[in-house]
Amino acid sequence: DLLDSLLQENTMQVVAGLLVSVLILSCLDSNGLPKVEANPAPIPDICDIKVEQAIDCHYDSTYDRCGNSVCMKGPGEVCGGKFGRYGICGEGLMCSNCGRCQGCSYKHFVCWSDSQCIW
Repeated sequence: DLLDSLLQENTMQVVAGLLVSVLILSCLDSNGLPKVEANPAPIPDICDIKVEQAIDCHYDSTYDRCGNSVCMKGPGEVCGGKFGRYGICGEGLMCSNCGRCQGCSYKHFVCWSDSQCIW
């Protein structure tokens, strides 16, 4: 009689443990992480942002990756960034590792060297 009650108590503990395990596992994804169903706000595409069209550009104009007409940057001006977000250098200039147009402008024959750039 005592053996039967111990077996029954152990069986109930095992069943309860299995139920808790199943419940926990049903809340995890295949990587063992908690299941999260998020509905984040959409991130606008960079081309959805309106850009003022280039009109009178000192160092000429070009088109950005979205097809917008933008003014090119001159010697010493900020340039570069992801997808040229801070500007594209004019002819004869290139963007230094420190994000400044360096070289000699073919349009105005003005030169600039990024001597402070240590990259």
